[in-house]
Amino acid sequence: MFTFGFYNSLDGDRRYNAEQFGSLFDGIIRPGVFMHVGERFFVQADGGLGIRIASGRAWFDNTWSYNDDNMFLTITSANPLGDRIDVVALEVDRRDDSRTNSIRIIEGAPVSASPVPPTLIRSEYVNQYPLAHILVPRGITNITQAHITNMVGTSQTPFVTGPLETINLDQQLAQWQAQWLAMFNNQQTNWQNQTDEQQRLWLLHMDILNSSYLELINLIYALETGLFVLINNNFDDWSVRNGCRHHVAFQGNGSILETIHIISSNFLLAQKVTTFNNRPDGSTESVVEVVQFRPYIMEDTFGGTVRRVVTTGNTMTRITTFNTDGTITAIISGVSGTLALLDSAMNQLVTNAMENLAVWE
Repeated sequence: MFTFGFYNSLDGDRRYNAEQFGSLFDGIIRPGVFMHVGERFFVQADGGLGIRIASGRAWFDNTWSYNDDNMFLTITSANPLGDRIDVVALEVDRRDDSRTNSIRIIEGAPVSASPVPPTLIRSEYVNQYPLAHILVPRGITNITQAHITNMVGTSQTPFVTGPLETINLDQQLAQWQAQWLAMFNNQQTNWQNQTDEQQRLWLLHMDILNSSYLELINLIYALETGLFVLINNNFDDWSVRNGCRHHVAFQGNGSILETIHIISSNFLLAQKVTTFNNRPDGSTESVVEVVQFRPYIMEDTFGGTVRRVVTTGNTMTRITTFNTDGTITAIISGVSGTLALLDSAMNQLVTNAMENLAVWE
């Protein structure tokens, strides 16, 4: 149908509607958001679950929409069942009972993985155009700019441009920068955590080595100065010394096996087996403890002279008997070796007195 206009009305013979007026811009203004009016409906995080829609003007379906100030909306609380994507949309409703344009939030469906934006309405009388997509992860209480993807300037909500005009992507670049910074900061945190853990393990390893070295120095010094009282035969003392690892295992036959390793070399220095002998009524009659030390050589330099600590192997047994009259009898026996200190020239031998065996346990 051929139409024309506009002419002044004489006695009501010329009447025009909004669609005819809007059609005047067909071919002159393409549908979209005006680049140079306001802030082009840019959507930003506003703290918590709030968002801010900036000022802007748009032309869709032969109608105009204009926001001259910030508009504030709130995202619905996150769903505990899954992530979702909401859409901030400009809606044009040309139905007779509505005839309004508005900006509203269209909530997406929560899913366990890979959420997608909800499908917008495209019909003869109602159309929705996305201004932004907002990712709402499950359980989130604070929307950041990294969760918001502005859609103005895309094929779904294009810019209104004129001849020889360029498109300004500053705001879109700001969005990309926010997402990149969020990803970078997360990666940087992971790198820092890995570095801290490696440093912690390294320091722990150095502490173990240092403790083992100091233990060796202290032992040699004690022997050099004559302050060493058969410490090698004292199982409990060795079990708590720096540089040693004490392990206890309960055997299936009711006995207890204890071992002591030198940490720096993982050398099995000593073991102790404790066996319980019971009377027919179940009470303990005696406890037998067998301690065995293995030969071990430690070496260091004092004043330019190499000193070696040489421990010969020995095995000792202590039997503790709980007598029926309430007394306790303890017997130590079975020494098969001695502790000796030899200097680098191997010309001096120092042996501990046998009476010190009382401190073996």
